[in-house]
Amino acid sequence: MDISVYRDEKYYQSWKGQKERSGGVLFNLGIHYFDLLLYLFGQPRKIQTDFLDDQTGTGVIEGDNFICRWKVSTGERRDNQKRLFKINGVDYNFSSQDNLSYENLHRNVYQDLVKNVGITPKEASVSIKLVEDLYSSYK
Repeated sequence: MDISVYRDEKYYQSWKGQKERSGGVLFNLGIHYFDLLLYLFGQPRKIQTDFLDDQTGTGVIEGDNFICRWKVSTGERRDNQKRLFKINGVDYNFSSQDNLSYENLHRNVYQDLVKNVGITPKEASVSIKLVEDLYSSYK
């Protein structure tokens, strides 16, 4: 899993770029993809965070039927952005190169919330716990 996007200086000056306000790069950006990983493949049995700073995190998550080497970064060059899962040697690209900065990825989620549709807090807590554990595992 390689989630590497460009964010300008305005991002880092806003609440989104401040760990104490947004939860940091793993909560602000990574949680969506960790949630998808758990939904598709199930619970992890081993997690590891190899590197973590304000812009980038890397590590490994292992489950009964998967090994995910992950990278989540907001420090990518604008021309090298990607939202990519590689599963069994096949790349699944969640965004096209030419529209990464302009996608409205949250629109449908907000519309569902207004309609009282979506996941429950209990369902969301699984991904929240994983991200908390990834932060805690970094030494």
